Amino acid sequence: MQEKKWDGKSYGTPLGYKMFIFCIRFLGLRFTYAILFLASIYYIFKRKSRESTTQFKKIYKNWSHKTKKIGFFFLFKRVFTFGQVLIDRVAVFFGIKFHLEEDGVNNLESILQSGGIILGSHFGNWEAGLSILKQKKDLKTYVAMSVVEGDFLQKILQKKARNFVSVIPLDRDHDSLFKIKNCLQENKVVAMHGDRYFGKMRTIESSFMGEQAHFPTGPYIIGATLQKKICFVSVVKIKWNTYKVVCSEPLLCTWDRQYKKNDQIKAWLQKYISFIEENLRDYPEQWFNFYDFWAKK
Repeated sequence: MQEKKWDGKSYGTPLGYKMFIFCIRFLGLRFTYAILFLASIYYIFKRKSRESTTQFKKIYKNWSHKTKKIGFFFLFKRVFTFGQVLIDRVAVFFGIKFHLEEDGVNNLESILQSGGIILGSHFGNWEAGLSILKQKKDLKTYVAMSVVEGDFLQKILQKKARNFVSVIPLDRDHDSLFKIKNCLQENKVVAMHGDRYFGKMRTIESSFMGEQAHFPTGPYIIGATLQKKICFVSVVKIKWNTYKVVCSEPLLCTWDRQYKKNDQIKAWLQKYISFIEENLRDYPEQWFNFYDFWAKK
């Protein structure tokens, strides 16, 4: 039986991460990728990798907007690309430079000036994207994320990124909502994902790649309540040393009493889904939700 919920845990062990960090620092990125190639063979036999990829392949193949054919080696390509993304997340903090292609990055200006929400997803390399954008925009961000006790990679990234990122741990008691609200009221930038939920988070169901899936409603409710703009962002790896950062035009969510709130949230959510789908159609191997994303709640 395939996992139906995201458990928050990342791949890998502390020993494995330490080995890759050593390779990054002293042997370079390309050598580290070569080691990763061998490690990826092991991970393709993990049930989580196989089952989630089988589900995704089926949905992508039936999707009318797909632009690529994905075949037998798609599982390995997905796992290998995910491994590169994990390595790159660490590499940027050890001074390794990546080339950056920009698409709409200037759309962040109004978010940076008056505060707002940067809404990402588990597509591409979100964490490396924040650090790259920091170099371009001197970005100081509060990141709302699920913190997993004892997660070695999370500890490393939080320690290295603390100069320009402050973490707001998402919790099941909703204290994090008040912290997010306070940051936005102080005209700060809050980054979060719009494609995962846990516990009793409020969600809404909508079509994603032709199948129904649940998405959290929090970003849109907070944005509309506080009148803060939302900018959708994706960061895609297009070459071994190059990323493309795509930013949507800022969306200002405003409640309209003529319509039901759920209908308005669904309309705003659809803009986010369309943005993710537009990027995902060309880079399906960079969809990194390794669980049953389309499961019924």
